Amino acid sequence: MAAAVRIQKELAQMLTNPPPLISVEPVYGDLFQWEATIEGPPNSPYEGGNFHLRIKFPEGYPFSPPLVFSRTPIYHPNVENSGDVRVLHMEDLELSIGISLTQKDKDWTPCVTVEEVLLAIQALLAAPNPHHAIDSTIAQQYMDDRAAFEETARFWTRKYAMRE
Repeated sequence: MAAAVRIQKELAQMLTNPPPLISVEPVYGDLFQWEATIEGPPNSPYEGGNFHLRIKFPEGYPFSPPLVFSRTPIYHPNVENSGDVRVLHMEDLELSIGISLTQKDKDWTPCVTVEEVLLAIQALLAAPNPHHAIDSTIAQQYMDDRAAFEETARFWTRKYAMRE
């Protein structure tokens, strides 16, 4: 019950005052599953793309963090591509918001909102963190050949995140 109240409050806040370039809506009216869209940040290889995320809230939210899955393939060192579901590892958002977001980590705090999580993901799109990479090959390319990384990321953005 407490989770539903908190989620409803956060949803209302994001619908009335959405952060720039981010939108959310419940999936089929399910308060515990949201579809979020983050527009690619300006001046990044993701600019112009719409990146769709699925957010699943556990029953213990906000005392347990939400799970976030990228539904849009993305060429990024901090996003894992695992078959049809691309998982964003929450611990990679730690540097963006200053705490770890893993369910196992005692540093998760119920003070963090989904809006802050989405803003942290948006920040990672603008500034990948190769030192906490999930995909070491992409991270190495990002550090060694930024132009090739950006070209590939732009290609993936055009192919998967832009609709004609």
